[in-house]
Amino acid sequence: MFSRFAYLPITIALLLALPLWAQVPEIQQQVEGPKKPWTSLDVRFAPRDFQFAVVTDNTGTPRPGIFREAMDKLNLLQPSFVMSIGDLIDGYVDTSAELHDQWDDFMLDLNVLKVPFFFVPGNHDVGRPLWYDVYRERIGPTYYYFIYQDVLFLCLDSNDGERHGTGYSEEQMEWAKKVLADHPDVRWTLVFQHKPFWLSSPKDWERLRPALADRPCTVFAGHIHNYVYAEDKGIRYITMGTTGGGTPLRGEALGEFDHVMWVTMTDDGPIMAALALDGILPVDLRTAEKAKQMEVFSRNSAVTASPILVEGGEFSDGTSRLEILNPLDQPLRFDGLIETPEGVLATPNAFHEIIPAGEKLSTEVRLQSEQPVDVAALQPAVLHWEAHYDFAQAPSMDLEGKRRIVIETEHAIPVARDIAVDGNLEDWDDLPYVVTQPADVYTNEQSWTGARDCSFRFGVAEDDKFLYVAIATEDDQTDTDDVKVYQDFAAVYVNAVPGREVAEEVQEKALFSLLAGEDLSKADRELFEENSGPKGAETAASFTGDGHAYEFAIPVDFLEEIQKGGDRTIQLNVGVNDYDPSQARLGVSVLFWRPRWDASGHFPESGIFHRPEQGTK
Repeated sequence: MFSRFAYLPITIALLLALPLWAQVPEIQQQVEGPKKPWTSLDVRFAPRDFQFAVVTDNTGTPRPGIFREAMDKLNLLQPSFVMSIGDLIDGYVDTSAELHDQWDDFMLDLNVLKVPFFFVPGNHDVGRPLWYDVYRERIGPTYYYFIYQDVLFLCLDSNDGERHGTGYSEEQMEWAKKVLADHPDVRWTLVFQHKPFWLSSPKDWERLRPALADRPCTVFAGHIHNYVYAEDKGIRYITMGTTGGGTPLRGEALGEFDHVMWVTMTDDGPIMAALALDGILPVDLRTAEKAKQMEVFSRNSAVTASPILVEGGEFSDGTSRLEILNPLDQPLRFDGLIETPEGVLATPNAFHEIIPAGEKLSTEVRLQSEQPVDVAALQPAVLHWEAHYDFAQAPSMDLEGKRRIVIETEHAIPVARDIAVDGNLEDWDDLPYVVTQPADVYTNEQSWTGARDCSFRFGVAEDDKFLYVAIATEDDQTDTDDVKVYQDFAAVYVNAVPGREVAEEVQEKALFSLLAGEDLSKADRELFEENSGPKGAETAASFTGDGHAYEFAIPVDFLEEIQKGGDRTIQLNVGVNDYDPSQARLGVSVLFWRPRWDASGHFPESGIFHRPEQGTK
């Protein structure tokens, strides 16, 4: 039954520099075969009280250099060994050669570590049959256990469901329960797996939890790139943040920081500290209760600003309503400063408020232009805000962010004349929509430093065959790694039936995105595009010297079929992916003309375009 993970007892003597009178501790492990899921069993130091470290996600939009930095810093701390909880490589490639290249790159970083390293797989490592096969070939079993100093280390595969999807296999469950039954009297049990089933898949977790209920136990996981600490029914749960994986890096208050866990095992149980790469943090810095309280900040919805809707295409005067929510049970100090486009005044333009516990502040901001200005060229106003919670016995909690005030109107699509989709924009008369201050920046706003970093213009037109979109970017760094998000590209998002009640299958077909990039592969398109776009759509991209030019063409026949002679409006958004090698540690930034449709700043009137009537083209 357990042929994959045969458990013939093996005792490994550890060569430690201990006094002659000291008893040499042992690791007991039960994995046969030449491949072992660890780098070494030469434990550095092993008294009954010992210290080890845990590292978490290195991938899911990895940021170069962070994991290597963690290995270097762990060498300074000299733990007895290091545990992992998965997502060590990026995966999401389709050949063994590419996977081996990723593992080779990872091992270059890992090989600087001077103590043993124990592998646990994540979905990026084993989430498809080919990835699983390569993992088994290179690393060994995906679940196993060992005992050290009378502590049971139970390492599980949370992608052991059907075709290596989320879940535990029956075989793994039987094996795990037998391991626990065979070792009822260890002084502590530590469980390591990638996905936090107690948060994301309670039914899966309930298959194992009862077997852990009557023993001292602590469980570690990662996957969500967001730190949460919890205790339930005597079990302590640590869901870690990142050790190089993708994150907005908004700090420990939102659970978004690079760190390792430092664990000191004592007879009374593990003493744990969350160790950021620049310091040590307490293990309960973000409890499940705090995470729930701070959810409005995590979703960027604690501070909101209504759009200013304009009729006729020109803006002179309008009012936005600001709302600031204080979700905690103590006062919030709030400071805000409004940055306006040139020629536009804000009243008031600054705020300093004390918001009582649990209350919401509502106020208005009036924007006025010195003279009427075309909305197409008008940038959003930006509320730069800081929020501070002061604690008597702890450091203050400091938060900051931005909220754009978008000025919007309805837009008319002009008739196109002799446009060729070739990446050459000379056949476009005008690109009237100017974006030097995007309405939304995804995934990490810190990686975009302003219009000099990247900005763009775009235009929309339509003839009898296609609806066209052209985008021209100005970019201070146009280097590219030509891999996934690590390159410059543009995207157009289309909803062909905005605000209409249609059948689900029609809505799914009408909502799509198209990507264009010089070196964008078919696999990259499939990874990031929504519904892949209509048949017959065309894209093109070219390098212009100081940026890129992108063109998109959407078949008119497709739009006519979807709209069926009814409302000829579409909803449109444009995004530009800006990757700067010099800012690689901060990740990429995607600049959006209007708020992302799944973001808190989105509003139904955003990006509405009216197509020209048939017979006018």
